Amino acid sequence: QPAMTSPTDVILERLGEQPTKALFEDLKKELESLPDPTSLQTSLEFGLRRGIDSVLRKFALTERNQETLGPVNAIIEESISLTEAKHLRPHAVFIFIEDVFEALSVVEVMDWFEFVETHADDFRSIVLLAAQVNAIVVRSLGGLLKRLSKATDVVFCGRILAALSRILPLSDPSGLNKKGAVNDQNQIQLDVETTDSMDVDTSSSSSHVGNKFHQQFWTFMKLLQNPRNVEPQMEWADFRALADTVLSTFSSVSSLEKNAKNGSSGETADTYYPKFLTSPQLIELQTQDPYFRRHILVQFLIFLMALTRSSTKGKFDYEISPSRKKIVKIWQQKTLSLLKSTPPDGVEFTESITSILSREDHWVDWKRGGCLSFVKDSREPPVLKEVVPVAPMTLGNESLKDLWATPLTLEDSEPTPSFSRVVQPAIDELEDEDEDDPSLLLVNSHLFKWRAYRILARHKFGSVETLRTSKEANPLQHALEDMSEKLTAAKKVRKAKEAKAKEEAAKAALVKEEEAKKAMEAKKAEEEEDASKMDVDVPESPSEGLTEGPPDDDNPSPSKRARTE
Repeated sequence: QPAMTSPTDVILERLGEQPTKALFEDLKKELESLPDPTSLQTSLEFGLRRGIDSVLRKFALTERNQETLGPVNAIIEESISLTEAKHLRPHAVFIFIEDVFEALSVVEVMDWFEFVETHADDFRSIVLLAAQVNAIVVRSLGGLLKRLSKATDVVFCGRILAALSRILPLSDPSGLNKKGAVNDQNQIQLDVETTDSMDVDTSSSSSHVGNKFHQQFWTFMKLLQNPRNVEPQMEWADFRALADTVLSTFSSVSSLEKNAKNGSSGETADTYYPKFLTSPQLIELQTQDPYFRRHILVQFLIFLMALTRSSTKGKFDYEISPSRKKIVKIWQQKTLSLLKSTPPDGVEFTESITSILSREDHWVDWKRGGCLSFVKDSREPPVLKEVVPVAPMTLGNESLKDLWATPLTLEDSEPTPSFSRVVQPAIDELEDEDEDDPSLLLVNSHLFKWRAYRILARHKFGSVETLRTSKEANPLQHALEDMSEKLTAAKKVRKAKEAKAKEEAAKAALVKEEEAKKAMEAKKAEEEEDASKMDVDVPESPSEGLTEGPPDDDNPSPSKRARTE
């Protein structure tokens, strides 16, 4: 039997042609028709990698120009399409890019890296397909960063880091630094003082900036590398003395405006200095340079922010004492004041730095909260939480907060009070002249004014306009005083009427009492008269006047006659 054609042989045979979209479409059809479709992805990855390797070999043996790398760009672009169609494993594209990095020199990679920046969004979509791809991306671009010089290739390092931030998700562990590690590998080496090494104009030098300040300043800069360096009490005391010295020295420099007008280094925006010279003969000029001062002061602000707000949590977290926080706040105010006075455009520059640091606070909170992912899965239905009738925020004062938290219904609510009921306590205070502080009166309370105006607008809306157009300092108090006078007069009239009514009621009660007394006396006299009529002669013997048989009704006895009467 004839030997079967393997997928790898098909790919190698077709990649000898110029890579085009039609070529890859035909290639996919041929691969899908092969007897063993399960090995399609592996064979396709191996064949494309062999094709890139042949192009890179041709590039190394001929003229090394970017046009020769055209087939490589076409293969990687079509690899992106094959990955999205699930004909290629997601990590294959980044393996191809890593092969290109290893085959080119640093200068050639700088030119070719524009291709990576152009397709950064496409690479990001591939990264989201599989979580294991992140490690390959970090390995390929991180390996390229290790080949570069931090002093001469600063711009290219920034381009690589920017591309990494676009390709990888924001919550990727490679960029979180959860342990809060600090890069302290930047060693500061002080230059030995020499007199013949350079010619420096020190005609404007002052006595407070010299070798002693030079040693203090660069010792201070070493401590700024790590906030934990100043955590012990002894180190904090030394750091405080150094910080006060640096800030006071920067405040005493008065030739900044002259240097800015003469064209200092702060105006050369295209110039970047990765490190400053540490010669003691330059320290005087450096303190007068706006570019130098801004770098130092901004670095000090970032250090103070890291000192007060650690972005880590748990065993790597640390907190400073309240007394140190007060000192840090004073340093921040002095540093911002120095930045505002540093030309050119000191105020605008300080506002920009303040805005950037305030935004950094939100990132610190996000990191302390566990670096939760910003990507939400739209396929999951939202979880509806039960609404609890509790005040969601502060409503202005405790009265409104309590009112909101009280679960009242329309049946439980009280009717709208009258205006007189609302203002009566204030009127009573105005009538009582014992209050020493007028500001404590109820009529000067904002809550009372709010309630009074609302009730007044409900019952007498025209009165609100009258009070609004009044020329009095406190129109509501003036109106209440007038109302108090009217109420006082009405109260006097009401009291007089009540007194007169009480007097008349007392007289009527006295008359009734006398009439009742007379009636009682008349009744008593009548009873006495009746009793006298009932008195008769009683017989001496018991048998006298008694007869046998029933009594005669025509001649009744005296006692019976008295009872009948």
